Amino acid sequence: MTLFLFLKTSLNQDFLKADLEKDIKDHFGDEKDIYVVANLPYYITTPIIMNILENKYPFKRLTLMMQKEVADRITSGKGGKEYNNLTIAVKYYANAKKVLNVSKNVFMPKPNVDSAVVNFDIYEESPYKVSDEAYFFKLIRNAFANRRKTLVNNLNQSYGMSKETLEKLLESLNIDKMARAESLEIEDFIILAEKLKNV
Repeated sequence: MTLFLFLKTSLNQDFLKADLEKDIKDHFGDEKDIYVVANLPYYITTPIIMNILENKYPFKRLTLMMQKEVADRITSGKGGKEYNNLTIAVKYYANAKKVLNVSKNVFMPKPNVDSAVVNFDIYEESPYKVSDEAYFFKLIRNAFANRRKTLVNNLNQSYGMSKETLEKLLESLNIDKMARAESLEIEDFIILAEKLKNV
């Protein structure tokens, strides 16, 4: 059985401070296939999405409208200028696809930015396996700390390892020592995280 997150009563509370687990239990019991449809506040889009994904609530799909720039980051492919740590973090938890661009001209009053709708099909279990999620997510944040710098330079600043050691480590993983973070797939970061943690 599939339920949509339509509540008979309005819950007027701060999403990021709410006890969402309790709210879900109160309104849906043990239901596991809940769909969420929402127009997110643009200034806290990323915290809301990551709160949902990291806490692994029983949502099967999220259909969310957000600022187009954020949607482009989330759904970007490797090598694109929008590709960043948010892209990889979302990919770890869900298959995200942009399904609709929404012009700012359809709103009244007209906002300053265009919007987009993204579907997030959430994995019951992530296909990507890491031994330490906190370490993995910290690595991808550090890797993208400065997009104009190479991966070696970003990691050198974050981990205090010599550039020579980092270059050898990357080469052992068949990663170009001059590579930037946006040239790596999620699988590359997973392998790199495991290797770095054991150095």
